Amino acid sequence: MFKVATGYFGISPFLYYELTYRELDLMMEGYVERRKSDTENFEVAIRYGVSNALNGTSHSIYGDEEKKTNEIDPMVKKQELDYLKNLFS
Repeated sequence: MFKVATGYFGISPFLYYELTYRELDLMMEGYVERRKSDTENFEVAIRYGVSNALNGTSHSIYGDEEKKTNEIDPMVKKQELDYLKNLFS
């Protein structure tokens, strides 16, 4: 448990000896849940990538919404810039 706590969790050896067994157990449960979630997300991404490669398509996991979030309306950007200029002048 010491190796996992100081390696994967990144806590200091001093802190390790101050934690209770229950606290360490909860940290381990959280770590396992996070790893499971990361693995599931990775599997979905791999499936989409393989499907796209085999079918010659380029489907996105997130759809078109991801592309729209990166677009900024020039008028809104100018208004925000003017607001910041007035705020700090």
